[in-house]
Amino acid sequence: MAEISRAKPSMQGEVINWTDEMVGALCGEIASGRAISELAGKDGFPSERAIYRKMSADPKFAAIIAQARAAQQEYEADACVKMADEATAADWQVVKLRIWARQWRASKLAPKKYGDRVQLTGADGGAIRTVDEAALAKLEPHELDQLIKLREKLDASEPSGPSGGEGSTGTGGATG
Repeated sequence: MAEISRAKPSMQGEVINWTDEMVGALCGEIASGRAISELAGKDGFPSERAIYRKMSADPKFAAIIAQARAAQQEYEADACVKMADEATAADWQVVKLRIWARQWRASKLAPKKYGDRVQLTGADGGAIRTVDEAALAKLEPHELDQLIKLREKLDASEPSGPSGGEGSTGTGGATG
């Protein structure tokens, strides 16, 4: 592992020689499941504060750390399976909590892969339909009737049939 040159701490923080070897070693440790807080200031690594400052100031470095953290989540997924397989009747609740904590962390560090997916859909899983109620209120009763008939015709021609429910035009609360 490369030496990290340090000057005396100043108000700006420690001076660090960010070598490719040191960054590679840091990322290797992160990818193998160790947290930055666990590594910081040990084994020749900079302090936690210095690592996060570097991430904030250097987008390329932040991207390298993000890639290591994504790999870390693969490691953690394997560890979760092992923990679950090794759980006993006496410790399964503790194991469950540990797995949950790792899942939560994975969802924050690698949200595209492990985060909750939120998909907005309309009725019956179809597209979301919006209704401009203010515009509907300005329609004459005969125009609203024509719009309703057109809507019903379009719904009937859809392969999945009428969607109804939220997003359907209905009468919009108007009376004629």
